[in-house]
Amino acid sequence: MVQTKIVRPSQLGEPGFGLGTYNKAVHYVGHTKTVLESQKLLTSLDEFLSHILLKEPPIESQFERLLVDLDLLRRTAYKMLGDGSKELVFGLLSFVIHYREQDKFPMFHKVAVRILENCIALLKPLLQNVQDKSLSLYLNKCSDVCNIIGDTKYTTFIANAYFNYGIALWKISRKEEASAAWSRYIKLQSSALADSDISVFAKKIERIAIASMELKQYSKAAALLIEATTKTFALDASRIGDMSNSESIGTIITRLKDSEHLLMTLANCLGHIGDVSVINLDFPEISMPCRGVVMEWLTRILISSRKKSRSCEVSDILVRKLTRLYRDQYPIRMARSILLNFSSSISRDQKKESLLLLKTAIERLNAGPYNADARLVRFKDDMVASLSLYHSILEYQLLNPECPLLSNSVALWSRLINSANMDKAIMEKQILLANLNILCDFLSIRGETTSLILILHCMRKVDVVNSQLMWKCCIQLSRLYLRLGLTGQSSELLQTAYSLINGFEASTDQQTSLYLADIDYLISIGNLERASSRMLLIREYMCEKKCSSLSVNAQIFLSISRLLKELGRYQESIGYAKTGIKLLNQSIHSLRLSSNESANSPDTAPFGSCATWPLVSQLLENHEQLFRVYDAIGMVRETEFYMSETTKLARSVQSAIHAEFYELLQADFLTRSGNIQKAEPILLAAMSSSNLRENHLHSILVKYYLLRYFRRIGNDESASEMHDAILDLIYATTGDNNVDTQHSSDLEGMFTRLSLQSSEGSGTRQRKDSIDNHFGLRRLEANILRAHAIQLLSDNNWSEAKESLDQASRYSGILLGDRAMQSALESQFHLQVFESQLRSDPVFGVLQDSALSIPNIVPPSGGKKTSTPAVTRGRRAKSTVSSKGLQDAHKALQQSRQLVLDSFVHASKVCSAFERRVIANQAGKILLLQSATEPPDSSTPACASNFFFELSRGLSIQRDASAVDASLYPSPELLQPDSTLDSVLDLNAFQQEYVNSIPDNWVAVSVSLSEESGDLIVSRFQANESPFLLRLPLNRHCSRDADEDSFSFADAKAELHEIITKSNATAKASRELHEKGKVLKQQWWSERRELDQRLEELLTNMEYCWLGGFRGILSGLKCNSELSSRFYNSFMSILTKHLPTRRSARTRQSTAKNRATDVKIDPRVLELFLGLGDPNIAENAELLEDLIYFTLDILQFHGEYNAYDELDMDQITVDIQEIIRSYYESLHDEDDRVEHLVLILDQTVQMFPWESLPCLRKTSVSRVPSLTKTGGYILNPSADLRNTESLFSQRLKELPEWEGVTGRAPDEAEFKRLLETKDLVLYFGHGGGEQYIRSSQVKNLECCSAAFLMGCSSGLLHDSGDFEPWGTPANYLIGGCPTLVANLWDVTDKDIDKFSDAMFQSWGLYGENSDISSELGERGNLHLGEAVAKSRDSCILKYLNGAAPVIYGLPLALA
Repeated sequence: MVQTKIVRPSQLGEPGFGLGTYNKAVHYVGHTKTVLESQKLLTSLDEFLSHILLKEPPIESQFERLLVDLDLLRRTAYKMLGDGSKELVFGLLSFVIHYREQDKFPMFHKVAVRILENCIALLKPLLQNVQDKSLSLYLNKCSDVCNIIGDTKYTTFIANAYFNYGIALWKISRKEEASAAWSRYIKLQSSALADSDISVFAKKIERIAIASMELKQYSKAAALLIEATTKTFALDASRIGDMSNSESIGTIITRLKDSEHLLMTLANCLGHIGDVSVINLDFPEISMPCRGVVMEWLTRILISSRKKSRSCEVSDILVRKLTRLYRDQYPIRMARSILLNFSSSISRDQKKESLLLLKTAIERLNAGPYNADARLVRFKDDMVASLSLYHSILEYQLLNPECPLLSNSVALWSRLINSANMDKAIMEKQILLANLNILCDFLSIRGETTSLILILHCMRKVDVVNSQLMWKCCIQLSRLYLRLGLTGQSSELLQTAYSLINGFEASTDQQTSLYLADIDYLISIGNLERASSRMLLIREYMCEKKCSSLSVNAQIFLSISRLLKELGRYQESIGYAKTGIKLLNQSIHSLRLSSNESANSPDTAPFGSCATWPLVSQLLENHEQLFRVYDAIGMVRETEFYMSETTKLARSVQSAIHAEFYELLQADFLTRSGNIQKAEPILLAAMSSSNLRENHLHSILVKYYLLRYFRRIGNDESASEMHDAILDLIYATTGDNNVDTQHSSDLEGMFTRLSLQSSEGSGTRQRKDSIDNHFGLRRLEANILRAHAIQLLSDNNWSEAKESLDQASRYSGILLGDRAMQSALESQFHLQVFESQLRSDPVFGVLQDSALSIPNIVPPSGGKKTSTPAVTRGRRAKSTVSSKGLQDAHKALQQSRQLVLDSFVHASKVCSAFERRVIANQAGKILLLQSATEPPDSSTPACASNFFFELSRGLSIQRDASAVDASLYPSPELLQPDSTLDSVLDLNAFQQEYVNSIPDNWVAVSVSLSEESGDLIVSRFQANESPFLLRLPLNRHCSRDADEDSFSFADAKAELHEIITKSNATAKASRELHEKGKVLKQQWWSERRELDQRLEELLTNMEYCWLGGFRGILSGLKCNSELSSRFYNSFMSILTKHLPTRRSARTRQSTAKNRATDVKIDPRVLELFLGLGDPNIAENAELLEDLIYFTLDILQFHGEYNAYDELDMDQITVDIQEIIRSYYESLHDEDDRVEHLVLILDQTVQMFPWESLPCLRKTSVSRVPSLTKTGGYILNPSADLRNTESLFSQRLKELPEWEGVTGRAPDEAEFKRLLETKDLVLYFGHGGGEQYIRSSQVKNLECCSAAFLMGCSSGLLHDSGDFEPWGTPANYLIGGCPTLVANLWDVTDKDIDKFSDAMFQSWGLYGENSDISSELGERGNLHLGEAVAKSRDSCILKYLNGAAPVIYGLPLALA
C-alpha cells in the first residue's frame, strides 16, 4: 500500500538553509517532492503551506520556478497517492487564492487550472459522502478559484456541485447548510450563465426557492424567483413583446405555458410575505412591453390564489405599477390591467379610488388615440363593457343603485356576441364568461329580468360546445320564462336541459337543480301528480347522495313549499319556506365572513360581495313564497310582516325593481284588507314607475292591481280602462289578438305529454289546447276576464258577461283553483239569471227584501208540490212569469247550485281562505234561496246552508294553529292532496262534530253580514237539533213602510267608530284629569255620559231595526215541547181563521190545483214568536208584525197567496199575543232558560258589542269545564296605575297557590311561563300585554291558561277587508286559550276596575257576595258568562265602559 502519511519537518530536516525567501520555498517544495518520491511521505499541510504562502512580494523568476515545482509536486502526489493526495491538492488551492493578484504570470493561470482540475476529479467521489466535514471547505476553495480563473466550464461544474451538495444535505435534514450551498450555487452560476442554460438555471432556482419557503425564508425565495423570472423572460422579450401588441394576454399565456409554473411559484411566495413593499416587482431588466406581460400574468395568478388577503395586496401593487407602465401608450392594456384586479378589490376598501380609475379608463377607451395598442383596438368594446360592469358594481357597493353604465355592458356584449366576428372581438372567452356570470347575478339581484334573459341567451352562444354552460343557461332561462308566464319557452328549455345533461358527468347538485326546475314548471301548469313524483325522486336521490350546497337544499325546500301550497297543505308549506330561509341566511353569513364583508358598514352595501348575490336572489323568492302562503291562509299580520321583510330585503340590496314590485303586492294586499288609504299612493306611484315597466308581467300586474283598486272604490270607468289596457298588453305579448287562434300540433303534443286530466263536472268549457306557450299569461287573462264578468253582472249586462266567462273558461280547466273560481262565477251568473227572471214577478219580486229562513215549511205529505199564481202584498195579481219562465228560473238556480258545489269541492283543497269564504257564502245563499222558493229537497239536508255559511269562518286561525318549521324531506303521504278535504261536503259530520258537541244547556248563535246584499245572516245551533238560519234584510222595514227610516250597516258602523274614537280619546285624557279644574272635569264627565247614551241608543237601534221581531233567535228560551205543540196548533188555527186561502178550504170543495192546506210552517219558525218573551212583561205588538209578515211570505213563496192589505193585521196580532201569553202563563220558571249563549261573529260584525244588546244585556254570553284556582297575575306593570294596584294587590296576594308580578314589567319568559303553567292569568295593565310578550310566542304556546286582559282595547280585532280580523284575542285563541276576557275599546281605569272586582267576586275568585249566593242557592258561584253580564251595571258608564268587556271562548266556572 502507498503510504499517505504526512511527515513532520523534523523528519525532513531543514533544507534551503541560508537561501532567499522564495528560493527557500522552491527548495522546500523540491525537497518535499524528493521525499514523496523516495518515501511516499508528505509533510503536514499546515507546515507545508507556511513555507510557500509568503508575505513578501514575489520575485518573478523565483515565483515562476515555485509555480513549476508546485505543479510537479501536485502531479507527483496525485500520481503516487491518488485520492490520498486530496489534502495537498486542495491545499494548493490556498496557494492560488493567496497569490490571486499574480495572474499576470502566465504560468500562474495554467497551474491554477491544473490544480482546479485535480480538485474537480477528487470532488466527484467526495460528493457521494456529504458527511465529510471538509467537503464544504473544499467546495468553497474551488469556488474562490473559479472566480479567479474565470472559466465558465469550471464555474458551472462547481456550481452544480454546490447544487447537488445542497440536495444531499436537504435530504439528511441539514437544511440551513443546504440553503447556504444553494446560495453559492446561484452566485457561481449567475456569473457564468449562458443563454442555453437559462431554462435549467431557472428551474433550479425555483426548486431552491421552494426549499427557502419551507424554511419560511419568503423574502429570499421571492428574490430568487424574481431573478429567475427576469432571466427567463428577458431572453425572449422581443418575441413576447411583439405578440403582446396584437394578441390577448390569454393567447400569450397559452403559447408560453412552460413558463407558468415559475410565475405560480413566485405568486405563491409573494402571498406569504408580510411586507411586500420591500420586494421589487418592477422587473426592470425585462424590456417593454414584455415586462407588462409578465406583470399581468403574475397578477392573474395572484388573483386566483387561495391566500386572498396578501395575494390581493400584491395584486393591488402590481396593478398600480401596470397602470403607470401603460398609462401613456397602452390604453387597451391599461384597461385590461385594471380589470385584472377588480374581482378581488370590489369587496375591500378604496372603492372610490377604483371607481375613478374605471371611469377614466372608459373615457380614454371611448376617446382614443390608442398609440401602441392600435392593433388591439378590436377588443375595445369588450373592454368598455367589462369596465362598465365593474363601474356599476362599485357604484352599487357605494350605495348608488342607479348604475347608469350597466346598460352599456348589456348592449355592447349583446352586439359583440351576436356579431359574425365575435371570436376576434372578445379578449378572452373564459374571462367573458366569468364577467357574464357576474352580470347575470347582478341583473338578477336588481330584478332586471329582460336584460337577464338577453345575457343568458348570449352566454349560450359564447361556447356552444360547453354542455355544462348550455345546461346552466337553459335552467335559468326556463325559470325566468316561467316567472313571466311563458310556459312554452320554459318547457322547450327544460327539454334541452334534459338532453344536455347526458353530455357531461352531472353532479348531485346539478341533477337536483334540473329536477327542481321541472317541478316548478309542472306546478305552474297544474300537473301536481307528476310534480310530486319528481319530488319523490329527489327525496330518494338525496337519501343516497346529500347535496353539497346549502343553496340547492334551500331551493329544494322552496319547491317543496310551492308544491305543498298547491296541494292545500299550507302549514307544511310555511315550514319548508322558513327552513329554506334559515339555510340561505346561514350560507350568506358564512360567505360574508369569508370575504371580510362588514354587515354594519354605513357607507357600503350590506350585500356587496358578488358571491352572495345568487343566495340573496333565492332569499327574496323564499320570503315572497312565505307571504304568499300566509296571504292564501288569510293571516293578515303575518302576511304584512313578511311582505314588509321582503321589501326591506329588496331595499337593502338596492333593487328598486324588486322593492317596487313587492310594494305593489303590498298595495294590492292593503286594498284587499280594506286599507285603501295606504294602498292608494303606492298604486298611483306604480302607474308612472319605469321600474315596473321592466318586463311585460310587471306592466300587466300594475294595471291588474289598479283594476282591483278601482273596483274596490267604485270607480268603474277607470276599472274598465284598466281592463282593456291589460288585455291589450297580454295580446301584444302573446302576439295573438284573436283568442280563438288555433294552436300548433306541437302544442297538442306537449299537452299529451303532460297527461293533464280534464275538468269533470265543473261546468266549464275546456279546449283541448288549453295549455299554450303563454299559459301563465292566459291564466292571468282568465282572472281578468272573470273580474270583468263580475262587473258586467253587477251592471246586468248579461250577454257581455257570458262572453267574458266563455273566454275565461278556455284557460280555467287545468288548475283546481282556476276551475273552482270559474265554476263559482258561472254559478253566480246563473244565480243572477234566476234573480232577474223573478224580479218582475209580483210574488217573487219581493224575495230580495224578505226575511228568509231554513227550515221554513214542513215537507208536504206524499211529496206534493203546489205552484199557483200569487198575489202581492196589498193586491191580487197573476204572476207575470209564465209557468215555463218559472221552470227556467228554477233550472237556472239548480245549475247555479251544482256549479257552486263543484266549485267548493275544488276550492276546499287549493283556494285561499278568502276565495273559500266567498264560495261558501255563495253556496249558502243559493241553498237558502232554493229552500225559500222550492219545497224541501230530501237530497239536501236542512243544515246544508248553515254548513256553508259557518264553514269559512276563522279559516286563518284553523290553518295557522299547526304551522311549524320543517327540516326533513317530505314523506310520500305529504306530497298527496290532503285526504281530510275529501269529505268537505259531509253534512252529517258537521252536525255530529260541531253542532251536537254544544253542551245541552247552551246555545250557539252565528251572526254575519252578506257583503254583496248587506243582509244579516243569523244561525242558531243547539245540540241534537238541526240548525235554524235566518236571512234578515236590514231594509225590510222600508220595503213595507216608505216612511220608515233606514238604518243601514254602514250607518251603524260609522256611529260606532265615532263613539269609540271619541271614547278612546277621552279615556286617554282621564290620566291627566286630576290636574284639571272642576269645570273641565264636569265637561269630561258630560262628554263621557253623552257617549255612553249614544252607545246605548245604537245598540237599541241595532236590536230594533236589524233583528226586530227576530230577536228571539238570540233568546235563551228553552221551549217546552208540550206547550210548544199546543202553541203550534193554536197558531195554525189563527192562520186558518184569518187567511182567505185557508177559510176557502173549509167552505168549498177545492181543486188539487188550488189547495194550499199542505203548506205547513216549520215549528222552528214559530219558536221565534215565543222568543219575543212574555207580553205581560214587555209590549211586543210592533215586533210581532215583523214575524207575521215573515210567516205570510213563507206561505206565499210556497204557493199560498193572500192579499196582505185585505188581512186584519191588528186582530191577528192580538190573537197571537194571547197564545204567547198563554204559553208563558203555563211555563215553569226552571224550564225556560238556557245557561249560556255563544256568539260566533263574522269578521264584518265582530266590532259591535252584541253582548250588550237590550235582549242580551243580562244574559251569559261569550264569543266562540271546571277550573282550579291556581293562577298568576301581572298587576300594574307600567307602575302608573296606582289605584288599580291598590284595589287588587292584597286580594291577589291572599289567593293560595297564586304568584304574580306587581309594579314592574315582566320579561317575556316570565309572562310565557305564567300562561303555560297556570290555569288562570290576570293582566291589569295597558293594552293586552303585547309590549311584554310577542304575538308569535302567544300563538306557539304549548298550552295556554284562561286569561283576563283588562287593559284598553285588549279585545279589539282589527278589520282586514277580505281577510279574517287580527288582534290579541286571535293570538290567544290560536295559542289554545280556553277563555279570554278582554275589552273591545279603550276604557277608564276606575270604571273597569269596578267591573273587574264585581266580576271576580260574582265568579267566586275571591270575596263573598250574599246577594249572589241567595240567587244561586245550591248552584254556588255564577259561571263566567253570568258574572260578566251581571257586572256590567257596576260601571258608572254602563255602556261606554260596561259594554266593552267581552268573553272569547268558553264561559268557565270555578270548582
